[in-house]
Amino acid sequence: GTSRSKENVYLLQNLNELLEKKRIEMSLPYELTASIGATVVPPDSYNSLAKEIDMADNIMYQNKQSFHEKHDAQMKQKDN
Repeated sequence: GTSRSKENVYLLQNLNELLEKKRIEMSLPYELTASIGATVVPPDSYNSLAKEIDMADNIMYQNKQSFHEKHDAQMKQKDN
């Protein structure tokens, strides 16, 4: 549901914040980020495992695209 989706976004944001702190701590010259896709499968689901993995994979790519859109916008603001 929506609360699970918000929880996943929150966890991903926290993970990316931790990765950024580690990047700074290690003086890495590149960014570290993670994209995660997850889906909850109800016990009475008739979807195949392949279908569930495909759904989670699509969510991961949506998360990745959203991150990059936000990141690109932030970089443009820094350049101005």
